[in-house]
Amino acid sequence: MLDESYTIIRLRAGHPIAVEFGEAVRASRLLRVESITPHILNRAWVIFKTFSDKTFSFTDCTSFALMEELGIATVFTVDEHFRQYGAFTVKP
Repeated sequence: MLDESYTIIRLRAGHPIAVEFGEAVRASRLLRVESITPHILNRAWVIFKTFSDKTFSFTDCTSFALMEELGIATVFTVDEHFRQYGAFTVKP
């Protein structure tokens, strides 16, 4: 979901702040950035096709697939789609 984070920061705070945030993420020793593999991409596509009754973005679906692959059960987000998907404990 970094792509969505970079975009919303750019739209709301400007390009320099978005770049600063991105550089901080890339330099962080506390965060691990995971890439989307072909396997995750295929799983995300299945999720995207399956949930025709939801308005999940494809980025949401890649997040769901990656979290399932990594065994991540809890997510901190205000994005209601994670609650709708039903596979995770959503905080707050």
